[in-house]
This record gives sequence, C-alpha cells and structure tokens, in this order.
Amino acid sequence: MAAGKPVISTKLKEVSKIIKIFNCGLIANNWDEFKECIRTLYYNRNLAMELGRNGRQAAENTFNYEVIAKEFLNKLIKILESGEKSEKYR
Repeated sequence: MAAGKPVISTKLKEVSKIIKIFNCGLIANNWDEFKECIRTLYYNRNLAMELGRNGRQAAENTFNYEVIAKEFLNKLIKILESGEKSEKYR
C-alpha cells in the first residue's frame, strides 16, 4: 500500500476488510481468482493506478506511525486531564 501499488490478497479477515474500506486492491478466494486479479490489473492500468493511489493515501493518512502515535498520545492526555481515577484505584 505504501508503495502506491494495488494489493491482491486472499480472503483474510482483516486484510480483506482494509482492502474493501480503502478500495486499494482485489481479493481472490482461490488460485484461479488470484490469476484473474493479476490479469485485471495488468490489462486495466487505470484501475491499477487508482487502487494504488488509494492504498498510498491510506498508508499516509491512516496507517502512518506518526498519526497513530499522535492520536494515542492525545487520548492519553485527555484521560489524564479528566482527573478520573480508575475504579480499581479509588
């Protein structure tokens, strides 16, 4: 995805979910479908470029370590600033 190339995957639960959400590749259920996915991307360069662009955008905007770390840090700060204590430590 980060390389800007379309992804071809089997029906792995999380991987296929990401491919569907970000429209960044094709999903194959078996070897024949996998071969067909390769042919589709080879002969339909516009589709391949679109899927690749979508994957690149997802990698930059969603799966970027800096973005993830910043979101996590902001959530921690919000929890700490709320002043609420855990039920366990009250």
